[in-house]
Amino acid sequence: MNVNQGIAVDASGDAFVIGDTAATDFPTTANAFQSTCTVIASIGGCFSPFLTKLNPTGSQLLYSTYLSESGWPSVRLLSS
Repeated sequence: MNVNQGIAVDASGDAFVIGDTAATDFPTTANAFQSTCTVIASIGGCFSPFLTKLNPTGSQLLYSTYLSESGWPSVRLLSS
């Protein structure tokens, strides 16, 4: 499950997408802040906010990372 919570575009046209994911195979980049999803025992799986940056045409993943070491803080807090 991947849920988009927001999209913003910078001056160069790169798109920033934030959301929540339960995917353990969500694409991350080599320089990711967090490259694996945190497993939460109470739900029996992972759940984490994510941040992804795409080039202006959406054809290249420039940056992508999970954002929660604990697994629970929703990205809605980041997009507020």
